Amino acid sequence: SMAGGLCLNPLTQNEVELELFLRYPGQVLSRERLLSHVWGYDYSPGSNIIDVYVGYLRKKLGKDLIKTVRGIGHCLKFRGDWAAIVRT
Repeated sequence: SMAGGLCLNPLTQNEVELELFLRYPGQVLSRERLLSHVWGYDYSPGSNIIDVYVGYLRKKLGKDLIKTVRGIGHCLKFRGDWAAIVRT
């Protein structure tokens, strides 16, 4: 479906769990924080599972919405109208 010009593809449960990005737009979230929030401590910090799921989100939501901060983590680019898009 379409909302505000965005194509909304169904998200998997793990992608939905990455809603942490929506809670902290513009804030860099460390890989460890994302790992513990979504998968608990079942994955090694050296795992690339975060990169894989961030890639899935980029494909579904737009490649420019999530920024990688090398060596630190990822962040959702802050957009003043993001809250309105999420509510629709």
